[in-house]
Amino acid sequence: MVQGTYHQLPSLERLNLLLGEWNLEFIFPKDPDHHLHGREDFEWMKNRLFLFERWHVAHPDATDRVGIIGADDDGETFTMHSFGSSGVIPIYRMSLNDGVWKLWHDHPGLSQRFEGKFSDDGNTITSYWERSTDGSRWERDFDLIYSRVTLRTNV
Repeated sequence: MVQGTYHQLPSLERLNLLLGEWNLEFIFPKDPDHHLHGREDFEWMKNRLFLFERWHVAHPDATDRVGIIGADDDGETFTMHSFGSSGVIPIYRMSLNDGVWKLWHDHPGLSQRFEGKFSDDGNTITSYWERSTDGSRWERDFDLIYSRVTLRTNV
C-alpha cells in the first residue's frame, strides 16, 4: 500500500467472506483438553476502503486486539495493522484466495503464520497458527475453529 494513497481495489471484494461475528475455539496441540473461547468481528469502514477486525479471547492472559485491513496495490494481497492490548503492534501480510485465508508476519525473534480454510457454506473456518523464533523451524501454536454467528450486511 502506498503511503497516503488509498483507493478501492477489486481485491477488497474477497474480504466479504470475513464479514460478521465469529465464535472462536482454540485447541492447543500440547494440551488438547485445554480449550479457550473468544470472538472475532469484521466490518467495513465507511466507503469500504478498510475492513475493521476486533478480536477478544475470554481469558485474563490473552491479548485482545483490533486490526485494520487494506488492499495492497498489487491487487492480490492485503496488509493488516494489528493493535494488541499487550502493546505489541505487528503488521501482517494477508491473502484470501479460493477459500484459503493466510496471514504472515516475519520478524527477528518471532515470526508467525496462519492458514484458514473456509467450509463450502462459508460459515466455518478451520485454521491454525504457527510460530518460529529463527524463521526456519516452525512450531504449531494452536488450532482455531471459527463458527459464524452473524453475517454483516454492510457490504
